[in-house]
Amino acid sequence: MSRRSWVPAVLAEHWPVWLALVCHALAALLLLRDVRGTYERKVVVSVGELQVVHADVRLQGTPVNGVRRLAAGDAVETGPDGRGRLRLDDGTSLVLDRDARVVLSPGSLSLERGRAMVAGVPASRTTVTLAGATILLAGSSVALE
Repeated sequence: MSRRSWVPAVLAEHWPVWLALVCHALAALLLLRDVRGTYERKVVVSVGELQVVHADVRLQGTPVNGVRRLAAGDAVETGPDGRGRLRLDDGTSLVLDRDARVVLSPGSLSLERGRAMVAGVPASRTTVTLAGATILLAGSSVALE
Protein backbone atom coordinates (compact mmCIF):
# COMPACT_ATOMS: atom_id res chain seq x y z
CA MET A 1 0.00 0.00 0.00
CA SER A 2 1.44 3.32 -1.01
CA ARG A 3 1.50 6.31 1.28
CA ARG A 4 -0.90 8.27 -0.91
CA SER A 5 -3.62 5.70 -0.69
CA TRP A 6 -3.83 5.26 3.11
CA VAL A 7 -3.70 9.00 4.13
CA PRO A 8 -7.00 9.94 2.42
CA ALA A 9 -8.55 6.74 3.72
CA VAL A 10 -7.60 7.61 7.34
CA LEU A 11 -8.88 11.18 6.91
CA ALA A 12 -12.13 9.99 5.34
CA GLU A 13 -12.66 7.36 8.00
CA HIS A 14 -11.88 9.60 11.03
CA TRP A 15 -13.05 13.01 9.78
CA PRO A 16 -15.18 13.76 12.91
CA VAL A 17 -12.08 13.33 15.10
CA TRP A 18 -10.01 15.62 12.88
CA LEU A 19 -12.78 18.21 12.79
CA ALA A 20 -13.06 18.16 16.61
CA LEU A 21 -9.28 18.58 16.96
CA VAL A 22 -9.25 21.60 14.65
CA CYS A 23 -12.23 23.18 16.48
CA HIS A 24 -10.58 22.65 19.88
CA ALA A 25 -7.32 24.17 18.66
CA LEU A 26 -9.12 27.27 17.37
CA ALA A 27 -11.10 27.64 20.60
CA ALA A 28 -7.90 27.36 22.65
CA LEU A 29 -6.25 30.09 20.57
CA LEU A 30 -9.24 32.40 21.06
CA LEU A 31 -9.31 31.79 24.82
CA LEU A 32 -5.59 32.41 25.18
CA ARG A 33 -5.93 35.68 23.30
CA ASP A 34 -8.76 36.82 25.62
CA VAL A 35 -6.91 35.79 28.79
CA ARG A 36 -3.76 37.58 27.70
CA GLY A 37 -5.78 40.76 27.12
CA THR A 38 -7.11 40.84 30.69
CA TYR A 39 -3.60 41.20 32.12
CA GLU A 40 -2.88 44.28 30.05
CA ARG A 41 -5.34 46.47 31.95
CA LYS A 42 -4.09 49.42 33.97
CA VAL A 43 -4.35 49.08 37.75
CA VAL A 44 -5.52 52.23 39.53
CA VAL A 45 -4.82 52.54 43.24
CA SER A 46 -7.64 54.27 45.08
CA VAL A 47 -7.18 56.77 47.92
CA GLY A 48 -10.75 57.03 49.21
CA GLU A 49 -14.42 57.14 48.31
CA LEU A 50 -16.98 59.78 47.41
CA GLN A 51 -20.59 59.68 48.55
CA VAL A 52 -23.10 62.08 47.01
CA VAL A 53 -25.15 63.84 49.71
CA HIS A 54 -27.08 66.23 47.43
CA ALA A 55 -27.24 66.07 43.63
CA ASP A 56 -24.84 67.96 41.34
CA VAL A 57 -21.55 66.35 42.33
CA ARG A 58 -19.00 65.67 39.59
CA LEU A 59 -15.90 63.49 39.50
CA GLN A 60 -13.43 64.55 36.81
CA GLY A 61 -16.30 66.56 35.25
CA THR A 62 -18.69 63.57 35.06
CA PRO A 63 -21.87 63.61 37.21
CA VAL A 64 -21.84 61.05 40.03
CA ASN A 65 -24.67 59.27 41.85
CA GLY A 66 -24.26 57.08 44.91
CA VAL A 67 -20.77 56.02 46.03
CA ARG A 68 -17.56 55.98 43.94
CA ARG A 69 -13.93 55.06 44.64
CA LEU A 70 -11.42 57.86 44.15
CA ALA A 71 -7.93 57.67 42.67
CA ALA A 72 -4.96 59.96 43.19
CA GLY A 73 -5.30 63.04 41.01
CA ASP A 74 -9.11 62.92 40.91
CA ALA A 75 -10.94 66.23 41.12
CA VAL A 76 -14.32 66.38 42.89
CA GLU A 77 -16.61 69.34 42.28
CA THR A 78 -19.97 70.31 43.71
CA GLY A 79 -22.45 72.54 41.89
CA PRO A 80 -24.71 75.28 43.29
CA ASP A 81 -26.91 72.71 45.05
CA GLY A 82 -24.41 69.88 45.42
CA ARG A 83 -22.80 68.43 48.52
CA GLY A 84 -20.49 65.46 48.83
CA ARG A 85 -18.79 63.44 51.54
CA LEU A 86 -15.31 62.02 51.01
CA ARG A 87 -13.68 59.41 53.20
CA LEU A 88 -10.00 58.86 52.59
CA ASP A 89 -8.37 55.50 53.19
CA ASP A 90 -6.39 56.86 56.16
CA GLY A 91 -9.65 57.68 57.99
CA THR A 92 -9.84 61.39 57.20
CA SER A 93 -13.34 62.54 56.28
CA LEU A 94 -14.32 65.63 54.35
CA VAL A 95 -17.66 67.28 53.59
CA LEU A 96 -17.71 69.52 50.51
CA ASP A 97 -20.26 72.32 50.52
CA ARG A 98 -21.83 74.01 47.47
CA ASP A 99 -19.63 75.25 44.61
CA ALA A 100 -16.47 73.58 45.89
CA ARG A 101 -13.59 71.81 44.17
CA VAL A 102 -10.99 69.53 45.75
CA VAL A 103 -8.14 67.58 44.13
CA LEU A 104 -6.84 64.42 45.83
CA SER A 105 -3.31 63.12 46.10
CA PRO A 106 -1.95 60.26 48.23
CA GLY A 107 -1.87 61.65 51.79
CA SER A 108 -3.07 65.11 50.81
CA LEU A 109 -5.86 67.12 49.30
CA SER A 110 -6.07 70.58 47.82
CA LEU A 111 -9.17 72.76 48.21
CA GLU A 112 -9.18 74.91 45.09
CA ARG A 113 -12.46 76.72 45.77
CA GLY A 114 -15.46 76.64 48.06
CA ARG A 115 -15.94 75.45 51.61
CA ALA A 116 -15.07 72.14 53.24
CA MET A 117 -15.19 70.65 56.71
CA VAL A 118 -12.32 68.21 57.31
CA ALA A 119 -11.95 65.79 60.23
CA GLY A 120 -8.73 63.85 60.74
CA VAL A 121 -8.29 60.83 62.97
CA PRO A 122 -5.32 60.52 65.38
CA ALA A 123 -3.48 58.04 63.14
CA SER A 124 -3.91 60.09 59.95
CA ARG A 125 -1.30 62.50 58.63
CA THR A 126 -3.28 64.16 55.84
CA THR A 127 -2.11 67.51 54.54
CA VAL A 128 -4.63 70.04 53.26
CA THR A 129 -3.61 72.83 50.91
CA LEU A 130 -5.65 76.01 50.58
CA ALA A 131 -4.49 79.17 48.79
CA GLY A 132 -0.82 78.24 49.13
CA ALA A 133 -1.02 77.39 52.86
CA THR A 134 -0.60 73.77 53.96
CA ILE A 135 -2.16 72.30 57.10
CA LEU A 136 -1.25 68.92 58.60
CA LEU A 137 -4.30 67.18 60.09
CA ALA A 138 -3.59 64.69 62.84
CA GLY A 139 -6.60 64.03 65.06
CA SER A 140 -8.14 67.44 64.47
CA SER A 141 -11.05 69.03 62.61
CA VAL A 142 -11.07 72.22 60.58
CA ALA A 143 -13.50 74.20 58.46
CA LEU A 144 -11.92 75.77 55.38
CA GLU A 145 -13.18 78.35 52.95
